[in-house]
Amino acid sequence: RLSRITNQLISVRNNELGKLRLIVSENEIISQFKSIAASFSEQARFKEIEFVENYPDKEIFMSYDKEKIEIVLYNLLSNAFKFEPKFGKIVLDIKDEPGKNVFEFSVFNKDSTIPENEIDLIFDPFYRGKTKSNIKGTGLGLSLSREIVSLHGGTIHVKSSEKGTTFTVELHLKKSYSSALKETTATIKEVSPKEELISNTTNEVNIAANKKYKVLIVEDNIEM
Repeated sequence: RLSRITNQLISVRNNELGKLRLIVSENEIISQFKSIAASFSEQARFKEIEFVENYPDKEIFMSYDKEKIEIVLYNLLSNAFKFEPKFGKIVLDIKDEPGKNVFEFSVFNKDSTIPENEIDLIFDPFYRGKTKSNIKGTGLGLSLSREIVSLHGGTIHVKSSEKGTTFTVELHLKKSYSSALKETTATIKEVSPKEELISNTTNEVNIAANKKYKVLIVEDNIEM
């Protein structure tokens, strides 16, 4: 869990710097989703939540960034289990509509609602709803998820009412990601080990002499 949060912080920072990139490969997405969902089985048992998973009866291969889409689904399921009370219901639904060139999945939780005045804010970085401020979280998950889905050329949106809350993600099955995959390649000057040691030592002395850093760590999760 700590590793996931660290990776999310790195991804958020890369996004701020315009360096968040997709690493696309061909994968079978249904088996991946089943594996991610399985990691929530203990939470479902502990909170006595009815966790329903609806998958199509076939494999679906598509090109996407496997690691980053995992972040999206993990965040949506994590939020659902975080806000759903005991004895509630959560549904992971993957739709397979023939002829429609879109892969769509949604996460629904039955007994948790988002106030109308917060709907437009929940995707903002570090935003945490005022109505449930006692629940732990970083406020990064939804913001990062939106950026990842956007990089894939997809959309993410939410609907909430007294009947529950649904997050829906749409990804294009045959989207070209060539522009998102372009990595900047720096020109590296070859130097001898001795030159590198002298250079690094000089840099470290200059930094120590000229700069002082303060690090503020804020953590509201006691388990961490």
